[in-house]
This record gives sequence, structure tokens and C-alpha cells, in this order.
Amino acid sequence: MSKDKDKFFNKLKAETWENQKPYYDLSNPQEERIQIIPDKSVSPGMFRPDKEMPGKFFAHPTTVKAMKKDIFLTGDYFEVLGIATVITCSGCKREIEKEFWHFCPFCETKF
Repeated sequence: MSKDKDKFFNKLKAETWENQKPYYDLSNPQEERIQIIPDKSVSPGMFRPDKEMPGKFFAHPTTVKAMKKDIFLTGDYFEVLGIATVITCSGCKREIEKEFWHFCPFCETKF
């Protein structure tokens, strides 16, 4: 496990409800899969949910290529755990959470 992933895992283990019960059951992880379908009609950097099928989303092919495949690992607790790294893209000047992307999903600028 890399240093960053090890640090992240230790923070997950330390999270508790009311300082008592562990927030995450790391001994029994649950895996939820989603399906992301390339669709050029969706703007780069954006996702559109499928109205008929939960867990299915459409995204521009550039967005699909730019995203890290394990981004949904812990939901939106990156900020709560203090590990979100928001950067400003040098190309399009948008703020991006670096943990989720290999490169900018809006303009394809490398980080």
C-alpha cells in the first residue's frame, strides 16, 4: 500500500460515530459499481444520470478517460478526512479535486 493510501486507510479506521462506534465497517467492505457510458453530447467534466437505470451515467469520452477508476471508494468523505486536494487547472482555470482525475476533464491539461 502506498504512503498516501496507508494514511487514508488509517484515517478511515479512526472515524467514529459519537467517538464510540466505528463509522466504517472495514472488515466487511461493500462494493457498489456504477456504469459510465461515453456520450459526446455531455459536456466535458460533467456527468448525466440515466433516468431509467440507477447507477448508470453518461459522460463525455474525455471525462471517462480523465477519471480515476476507484474514485467512488469512500463517497464524499475526502474533504471530511482532510485529504481532498483542490487545484486550479493551469489551462482552463477551473478548480478540480486532483484525487479524482489523471488530467483535467474539462480541457485535458496535464497536472
